[in-house]
Amino acid sequence: MLTRICAEDGIDLVNIVRKSDQVELLKALGSDHVVNSSEDDFMDQLTDAIRTTRAFCGFDPVGGGMLVDTAFRAMERVAQEQMAEYSRYGSNQPKRMFIYGRLDTSPTILTPSYGFGWTLSGWLLFPFLQSVGRETMGRMRQRVRDNLTSTFASSYKCRVTLEDMLTKDAVLDYRSTRTGEKYLVTPWA
Repeated sequence: MLTRICAEDGIDLVNIVRKSDQVELLKALGSDHVVNSSEDDFMDQLTDAIRTTRAFCGFDPVGGGMLVDTAFRAMERVAQEQMAEYSRYGSNQPKRMFIYGRLDTSPTILTPSYGFGWTLSGWLLFPFLQSVGRETMGRMRQRVRDNLTSTFASSYKCRVTLEDMLTKDAVLDYRSTRTGEKYLVTPWA
């Protein structure tokens, strides 16, 4: 969905995935910059993609581990290439990351290796919508309504009622958080 939104809006997007089949999936959807964190040259690929796109802002659905740290380090590498002189405080390039999910529930680890020009915060849809005002929220809602079967379309592995969602088999299946295997809860179906 994010790939489709960014393509429509002319925004360069860098996708970070963990498996080669996810690379192929996103490239088939039209993503130009997809890097696989399980490859040996991941950091070089990520740095090159950031250099090309100037992506100094990112959204992380993983949350735990070193992914945010790695993104900040790659951003800082690119920013330092543009510096005319050394600064022990790092570059002045603002770098922002937003965590919006917890696919990895371990602690988010940050290292002091990208200067002081960075911000990490959480991002949740409803607080964001409350902050943008009625007019912007109205435009966003209209865009979703107009593109519900295209840009904002989703596919689901399974549709379950609230009761079915609580069965052992369903819980064991949907909690594995695999690509392309979302469950849709239909409370009144």
